[in-house]
Amino acid sequence: EELGLILFVGIPLPVTGAWTGSILAALLGLRPASSVLFIFLGVLLAGLVVTLLTLLRVYGLIAAGVLLGGFGAVYLAKMRADLR
Repeated sequence: EELGLILFVGIPLPVTGAWTGSILAALLGLRPASSVLFIFLGVLLAGLVVTLLTLLRVYGLIAAGVLLGGFGAVYLAKMRADLR
């Protein structure tokens, strides 16, 4: 749950930030003190990702597209497997 919270907040997409991570932590029943740490680490991760993609310019855009496409393909494959 903690790693999932870090990754959720760390993905720099709309509606995956600290505010939504706080709501998610409350819904999962995580302790507030530890949730603050994991959300903070997620925000740092998101900042690092955005910084790297910005510094890489066009190559960063290509890398982001490939990663998001890969994650999307894995998610769709998992959904298909769950439906069977």
